[in-house]
Amino acid sequence: MLYRIGRSFFNRYPRLMTGLVGAVAKRVPLSVRHGKEFRETRRLLERSQWWSRARHEAYQLEQLQKTVAQAFEVSPFYRGLYGRAGVRPEDLQTLDDIRRFPTITKDDLRSHLEGMINPAVDRRSLIEFCTGGTTGPGVVIPFEESYRNRSRAFMWHLWENVGYQPHMPAAILQHRECPPEVNDGIWYEDKPSNALVLSAHRLSAKTIDRYVEALREHRPRVLIAYPSLAYLFSSYLKEIGFDEKLFDLVILGSETLYEFQRKSLEEVFQATVRIHYGHIESCTLFGYCEHSNVYHVQTEYGFTELLNDDGTPAAEGEAGEVVATNFGNRALPLVRYRTGDLAQPAAGTCECGRQYPLVEQIIGRKGDFIRTPSGATHSPILIEFLMDRVLLDGRDRFADLQIVQTQIDEILVRVVPGHDYHPEDVENFCRLLSRELDDEIAVSQETVAEIPRTDRQKKSLVVSRLDGP
Repeated sequence: MLYRIGRSFFNRYPRLMTGLVGAVAKRVPLSVRHGKEFRETRRLLERSQWWSRARHEAYQLEQLQKTVAQAFEVSPFYRGLYGRAGVRPEDLQTLDDIRRFPTITKDDLRSHLEGMINPAVDRRSLIEFCTGGTTGPGVVIPFEESYRNRSRAFMWHLWENVGYQPHMPAAILQHRECPPEVNDGIWYEDKPSNALVLSAHRLSAKTIDRYVEALREHRPRVLIAYPSLAYLFSSYLKEIGFDEKLFDLVILGSETLYEFQRKSLEEVFQATVRIHYGHIESCTLFGYCEHSNVYHVQTEYGFTELLNDDGTPAAEGEAGEVVATNFGNRALPLVRYRTGDLAQPAAGTCECGRQYPLVEQIIGRKGDFIRTPSGATHSPILIEFLMDRVLLDGRDRFADLQIVQTQIDEILVRVVPGHDYHPEDVENFCRLLSRELDDEIAVSQETVAEIPRTDRQKKSLVVSRLDGP
């Protein structure tokens, strides 16, 4: 409740919240600010991170049964869906039984959202977030504040596992609106969170000096950002010859992190780079630990499946679609929600000792794959491979890049020139790309001032404008 009041007050009186009122609010402990659900979840995670694999699976089955039963009880959409499939909640006796239940998609949310929301909740009290809309129009997802506070507890737990502490000053470069009346809308102090919020909308080569000035003044130790925005930020810093250590830790999320991006971020920021995976629908969450660059699936958060196209579980080395079920969202239970994201499972357990299932890498969205006339598909990892070859000598050729497949036999390479850019650099990249695609696709190029982003300031490395899967 305090968090909602604070955000509402900030929207109306941003100067007060970035000044004296914000300084007073900072004194309210996190455990009080984010409520009972936050505190209880934090206590759960302190214990559960060390559970055995069998204990994790027992917990998941219990929570999965609750979610499926709730969905069936409150939602005419789910009752109709399960009736047509010939299943009922009592058929869920083991974790494997969940595969008997149909999956749902974002199109189902768009078409049947009203029939999926729990009528027992007070709609006026719900918090609403809109999905990014990278695969079509966004969808407004409602949550009770207690569920969002639960999610916050998970995020704090993951961040602490990679070295972040609540008292650390941070810089945030994500989807946050900066009030135009405060520092020209470029940055503001989120004093209750001890954070410097940087505008993603205003970031450009022309404004980069203002960002550096703010960072030098406030000295945050941690950067929290989307990978593509952090990479763009690092590119602008390279352009001006910036060579100072800004952060100890860079925490990324909500997009795929490619190896060429990681290398640039570690070089420019001189900091450890860690990442987590999740989405607005809040059904699944993966995160790194303090020991490795392999994702740990947070089994207390929701039930996650990595599935092949035929619905069978993806094996080690295969790319499976992330299909997930939320736990505890009383307003909107989502059961077997197809995220459209592809991930590769990993075998074994981590040296940290936690018994979570592991994910080797997030490969990207299904719609982000390049398709050729012969029927072959190529993941965005191909672009990462080519970028490593093109950027081998460390020159700052591209400040940003995006591949757009406009036709089955046509691709456009959009490039924002870097400080050391030469026309032959993009020509070389296009030539390599065409060769990797067996010369089946005509590759053209375009230099642009910036790469367009979604309303939430995200960006895909590969954009497919082809119809169908």
